[in-house]
Amino acid sequence: MLSSDAPEVRAFWEKACSEMGIDPSSTYHAATFGDPKFFDEVDEITELALEGQKQATSHLEIDFEVNNITRRAEGDYWLMLDKSLAPRGIVQLTTVKSTPFNEIDDEYAAIEGEGDSSLRHWKEVHEDYFKLQLNAWGRGDEWSEDLPVVCEIFTLVYPPLNK
Repeated sequence: MLSSDAPEVRAFWEKACSEMGIDPSSTYHAATFGDPKFFDEVDEITELALEGQKQATSHLEIDFEVNNITRRAEGDYWLMLDKSLAPRGIVQLTTVKSTPFNEIDDEYAAIEGEGDSSLRHWKEVHEDYFKLQLNAWGRGDEWSEDLPVVCEIFTLVYPPLNK
């Protein structure tokens, strides 16, 4: 994931706070879904979240440490950035927990909402992505099915869905 604190990101946050009645001093993180150097579909995944289909995401637990990014907590806001680091929308985290890769279940894969929303798809794409990350960090030999994965479930808050 890539992050940004550019002026346009802060302006987007302030506008959303004003329109949605969010306390502007609330904790928020501005980042992409994944790192574009490992994953071409960053913008497509962001669109799934904006449409309400994607309601969760996953990261290797060590991703936050390696990239020196503060780990998000329940209640935090995440300002979603596209791969050009432009702001696209805001979600609020409702659940954040660490789970071994091999304990992710069908229900969570469906909530994540990517591909056909199956556990098979989730495992394939996330294993590939996580292995790319580990290799890039010089830690490719650390891959195992029981690596801790931070699972974040969220609700879209801005812009609101028009259902």
